[in-house]
Amino acid sequence: MERLVKVVERLPLLAQIRVEDADSVECGGFTSAILHSTVDEARLDATGIREFIFGGRSHAPLTYETFLADAGVIGGARRPAIEEGYDWWRCNVFAMPFYTMIPSETTTLSGHAFVPIDDENTMCWNITWDPENALRPNLYRQGSGRGGGFGNDGGYRPDTTDWVGRWRQVANATNDYRRHYEAERTARFSGIVSINLQDSGIQESMGAIIDRTHEHLGQTDSMIIQMRRRLIKSAQRFMETGEAPPEIDNPSLARLRPLQMILPRSADWLEVGGDWMFGRAKEPPPEAAQVGRPPARSATDPLRETALVIKAPVAIKIEVPTP
Repeated sequence: MERLVKVVERLPLLAQIRVEDADSVECGGFTSAILHSTVDEARLDATGIREFIFGGRSHAPLTYETFLADAGVIGGARRPAIEEGYDWWRCNVFAMPFYTMIPSETTTLSGHAFVPIDDENTMCWNITWDPENALRPNLYRQGSGRGGGFGNDGGYRPDTTDWVGRWRQVANATNDYRRHYEAERTARFSGIVSINLQDSGIQESMGAIIDRTHEHLGQTDSMIIQMRRRLIKSAQRFMETGEAPPEIDNPSLARLRPLQMILPRSADWLEVGGDWMFGRAKEPPPEAAQVGRPPARSATDPLRETALVIKAPVAIKIEVPTP
């Protein structure tokens, strides 16, 4: 265990590890959905409207497109931007066999590796790295191994001698992931304190393996659909012909990157962002920089009519409950 921590601390990345009671596709499929809304950062103004926002931008309903790469899938979620006539694109990545990546507007990237331990347990890695520049040493040291860098999830339980008895978090199904009902009632949308734990709660509460024939998938599930098809196709080909997935011998096929950007409504997201997303460029396109510079909002902004909002003045105060 400690050897693994020391290895992680020497790598030019920021990492956090946990074990979940769910299969790896279930974990990876959920994070590929790209539908997080961070109400903990909710904006409350004089109109009494608290919006579901992310990075200073309102979460309006989205449309979704997918692109099938040689060794993965890129999904583009398009929402109306605050800027009139523009759209906010968030493009995430699934790379074979178990990697997902979160949209970014800089060269610093974040993602996950959902490594199967067995059919019902997964080792989940949260990773931040930069393919073109070195991370600051204090950044990746603070976030390595057993915590830090990803919010206060409550820490880890003592290791046991069980096969899957390590890297288990204190917050789990037995204590409702330390759900704080008063905070949920008065301060934020979810009483579970971090996105990591919210993910764990959804992934594990479905059951380790469930019958997917009972699902009712929609348009925003298209990334999950394509990810499953890609995995099934590779497995069937190997079973029937013995042919291994091409990315095993040619890992450059999996050189995919996420991206978010602000584009004119008529722009082609793959044409603008393709060089970066397929690893051909050293910098994201200039349109990515616009994401972090949202213009000021007005009380009469028409986007408010479609954004996800809570029309009640609620004071925002985040506290981490003690065990």
